[in-house]
Amino acid sequence: MYKYINKIIVVILMLPFSVFAEMSQKDIDSLYITPITIEGIGSTVNIELPVDSISGYRWFLVDYNYDYIKGVSFEHQSHAVEKSKWGGLDIFKMKVHDRFKKIPQKIVLEFECFKPWNTSEVIKKEVIILYVPN
Repeated sequence: MYKYINKIIVVILMLPFSVFAEMSQKDIDSLYITPITIEGIGSTVNIELPVDSISGYRWFLVDYNYDYIKGVSFEHQSHAVEKSKWGGLDIFKMKVHDRFKKIPQKIVLEFECFKPWNTSEVIKKEVIILYVPN
């Protein structure tokens, strides 16, 4: 009887983790379809990407041009259920660089989401920012 109680307890403890759906590339492809437009030097933009923080996934900013835009801050919200069906949200705050050229630019930010201990399953997302000088 005692060995069955342990199994029942394990099943009850694992049940909440099975409620959230597994992240997929298809779900992420529907985010940030249209470019983000910003105007003026010093403008900032927040990029919010849903994340399955229960399973250990994290978003990483992989590639961008440091001459045009710079990272200001990063925040992880592990209980952002209202904005993410996976239970978490990674927020990247970016700012147009002060020494930015006076011409319109298209900036592409490349993000990857994976478990740091397992890089074989990678979800990718490109976010396009259109900069229009004043």
